[in-house]
Amino acid sequence: GDVHFWNWGYGYLYTVRSTVKDGGKAVDVVDTKTGFRKTAFQQGMVYLNDQVLMMKGYAQRTSNEWPAVGLAVAPWLSDFSNKLMVESNANLVRWMHVTPWRQDVESCDRVGLLQMLPAGDAEKDVEGRRWELRKELMRDAIIYYRNSPSVLFYESGNESISENHMAEMKQIRDQYDPQGGRA
Repeated sequence: GDVHFWNWGYGYLYTVRSTVKDGGKAVDVVDTKTGFRKTAFQQGMVYLNDQVLMMKGYAQRTSNEWPAVGLAVAPWLSDFSNKLMVESNANLVRWMHVTPWRQDVESCDRVGLLQMLPAGDAEKDVEGRRWELRKELMRDAIIYYRNSPSVLFYESGNESISENHMAEMKQIRDQYDPQGGRA
């Protein structure tokens, strides 16, 4: 399939063409875009494809709304606004408070903008059912977006959380995205 370089060395996007044939004749063809990159998080640095990554970008509202249209944003408008971040020399968007909708995640895949996905936040560490809900949201976000090449981080909270809670979040990541190369 088609191969093109993705966002100045941050990885590769491939188009994989799957064909179902009947008697040698193609009866169904599906093109699937997928991305590949190598990550490492060590010595206080983020490595992407064996190079230290200087992260710079935006903390964008997860709704990513526009004046006059609000949340009724067409996919081309998501691509436009996310590409504006890339064109302003950003390489990372940290969505605020909760995981963004699929349209923006796929848009970041297309325009080459790395993402940090939060699992939900209360501006502090929480206990009881509120903590259980945050863990469930993290699990669901990881399962839903673990095949997105632009997702580089999962965020456990906007404010510090306890060491035990962070261990629980890392366990969820390791269970549902063990080979994803994400922090």
